[in-house]
Amino acid sequence: MKLEYRQPFEWSGSRAQLITGAALVLIIALFWPGVVIGICGVVSLLIHLKRVSSRWGDSRPFKIFASGIAIRFFFLTILAVISAFKGEPITLFGDSRLSFLGADFAIQTYYGTWDLFNKESYILPGLYGYTILHWINGALYLIAGYSPFLLKLVSVVASCLAAWIVYLISFRVTANRTVSAWVMGLCTFWPSNILWSVDLLKEPAIQLYTAVIIYLFVDMIVRKKWQNLIILGLIWYPIGHFRDNYQWIMLATLLISSLLFIPRRLVVGVFIIFALVIAGFIKMGPTDIKNRFENFQQRVIGAQQGFITTGGSYYVFLPDRFLPGRSRGSPMTVKEMVTSYLKAVYYYLGTPKPYARLTLSKLPALPQMIIWYLMLILFLPAGVLYLLQYRWREAGVVLVFLVVATSAVALFTANEGTAFRHRDILTPFYFIPITVGMLNIRGWLAEKYRRLRSAPVPVTGEKDNQLYS
Repeated sequence: MKLEYRQPFEWSGSRAQLITGAALVLIIALFWPGVVIGICGVVSLLIHLKRVSSRWGDSRPFKIFASGIAIRFFFLTILAVISAFKGEPITLFGDSRLSFLGADFAIQTYYGTWDLFNKESYILPGLYGYTILHWINGALYLIAGYSPFLLKLVSVVASCLAAWIVYLISFRVTANRTVSAWVMGLCTFWPSNILWSVDLLKEPAIQLYTAVIIYLFVDMIVRKKWQNLIILGLIWYPIGHFRDNYQWIMLATLLISSLLFIPRRLVVGVFIIFALVIAGFIKMGPTDIKNRFENFQQRVIGAQQGFITTGGSYYVFLPDRFLPGRSRGSPMTVKEMVTSYLKAVYYYLGTPKPYARLTLSKLPALPQMIIWYLMLILFLPAGVLYLLQYRWREAGVVLVFLVVATSAVALFTANEGTAFRHRDILTPFYFIPITVGMLNIRGWLAEKYRRLRSAPVPVTGEKDNQLYS
């Protein structure tokens, strides 16, 4: 018998790869623990969501989510490499730099080396630039060490998770996974959404928070989970710490939607709201109503003038006599207020207009804005009409939120960049009726085409247009 000689220790390829990989992870963990913590968290989330998609029998949500993470991670890595060479976080917008400063002040406050009440720190309610995200980002620094990459990775995950929750909302509203997948895809791959997430702006976090609130209400209506009202009562107010006064938008949305859609018949909800409005007017009286109307005007005028005097790319929707340096005269009439409101909504939904004053900074937004205009004009009306006709109770809170949020934000925004970013908090919810309208129009055109193909060819002597009758 021939004996085979073997080395006492055989260095296999798989073992070498395992040891090399472990050593690499250990080195990265020693120098950049935030990177390892973030990547491990993302991998764990991907594994969980893949299992969820498998239980649904639909792999599209997971594929869209994973693709969204991959695209954002690519840009995130490029920015991280540039930041490493420059020795400071790379940001594209001023508010992004403010986010990093807020996190720095928060971590110093945790360690007791910064005055909590310093008015230049952006970390207290009421101060310019305040958001609770500064404290959250500071806590991440406290856990994982200084890691701008980790902060941006969390923002990226929040953006993709918001799209996942919007998928769930769409499915509750339409009961159609194809429509829901389209909506999720639009949310995930919308270029500006990608940009806000990789640059550490707060829009992804607000998108996610808003989507959770809307989902809980839709889930309550569709599945009669009335315990969701308790959760909604607890979480609607803290959203104001992400963006000032946003809690009142959510409260108005939830109250109106509860009155309209919890009753089984829409007419009952409309009657209740009408009765409450009339009772409120009677209680206030003509003088109080006039004073409140004029006070509201002053707030809108003050916001408009604030954007004008601070410079930047602003737009004007108020009458010229209310511009800075002009004599205002009497308060706005009802007609002027309605006209100003319509102009404000028009500018808010259509900003930025790259074709109007095309600059190098606006050029990347041109393709997206053209697609956005087509969506608003061609598909949004058809989708809204369909949802109102067939799915009004399920879609009601989404439509109410779009009306309330669009109206409120439009009247108190007059800067193109601000309007662009703030609108993207709403675009995931606009995508629901837009997608419904798009797929219905596509189905109608396909059916029309099939009928034309199968129609009999006119015989000689008949009118040519009989084929299309």
